[in-house]
Order: sequence, then C-alpha cells, then structure tokens
Amino acid sequence: MTGSVVLKGGRVIDSTGDRQADVVIGDDGRIVNTADMQPLDESSHCASEPVRFALEMNQGWFAKRAIKPGFKLKGPPFGN
Repeated sequence: MTGSVVLKGGRVIDSTGDRQADVVIGDDGRIVNTADMQPLDESSHCASEPVRFALEMNQGWFAKRAIKPGFKLKGPPFGN
C-alpha cells in the first residue's frame, strides 16, 4: 500500500489509513515517549519534553521489538 504522511496545521496526519505508532527521540537518542495514533485523526500528540526527532511505524512495531521510553538509539545522528 502506498500513501503519505502530511503536515496539516503543524500536526502529522497519516493518509494511508494504516494505524500508526509514534516515538519521539531526544538529541541523545533516548526514546522520550510513545503514542498509538489512529489514521486520519487530527489529534495532537506531544512529547513529554523537548525532542529533536519523531519516528512513525505501524502499530505494534515498537512493542514487538521491546522499544519503549528510556530505550537508547545509537548512531551518527546521536553522536555515537
């Protein structure tokens, strides 16, 4: 299935109709919080603290991999 994620009024809206899971990531690569989102829902989802990155995957993707708040990502964007 193809689709797009669009920005509407400063919010991310999924136009694919797929259920989405969102994580927000701090400068240091730490997962700050997660949120399950519904397709085409214009509700705001905010981080619990200032963050630099957001990542969206299909719902269940993060849970299946035991990725939750506090998990630390590694790589060049995070200085390690």
